[in-house]
Amino acid sequence: MFNIVLLTSAGSGIEILYSKTLYFYLKDLIRLGIARKIKNKGMKGFLYSFNYTLWADLKSFVSALLEHEARQLLPEAAVLIKIYSNSILFRSQMQLDATPTSFSVYEQHGIDLGVRDYYTLPMRELSIRDVFIHSLDSAESISHRLYCILFYLKYRDDLSDIRHPAMRRIRAALRGVHVRGYPSLDEVKTRAVMYEIES
Repeated sequence: MFNIVLLTSAGSGIEILYSKTLYFYLKDLIRLGIARKIKNKGMKGFLYSFNYTLWADLKSFVSALLEHEARQLLPEAAVLIKIYSNSILFRSQMQLDATPTSFSVYEQHGIDLGVRDYYTLPMRELSIRDVFIHSLDSAESISHRLYCILFYLKYRDDLSDIRHPAMRRIRAALRGVHVRGYPSLDEVKTRAVMYEIES
């Protein structure tokens, strides 16, 4: 397969596609002025910048293509949570041949939730950072966010530079600011004592 790196028109976002389908059309897209090849220093392959102003539907096409390719990896009866540049995060009630992540591995880190249904593919060894980001992306409730905060407090030194939209709200909650959809500082402190985590 080919690695295709996409830059958004503002250059702020980068997505890596593993797509023969899109690669097949790149020469035509370049000829039409919809895409351009950029010099790529230090990486294998090429960078392609897409002109979303010229063809706004391309962004939806690329998103749909990414989702379609990710769904092909998704086991039957699993619910897709998020597509990353090189992996997918999903939930399944069945035990699968995939890497457990998110709240499913909190027990290995001293926070036993009894949750076993969050997975990622392809299979690989996950870092504390991977587990935390997967937790943030799969948190659906206040109690999930409470456990994300506890995990953050336990591994604060390793996770302090994580860039994720939820981090601003987590830091505000830890300062005692009321944040809708997040636990209060008192709830965090009470649960931290229970799990012997320094708050």
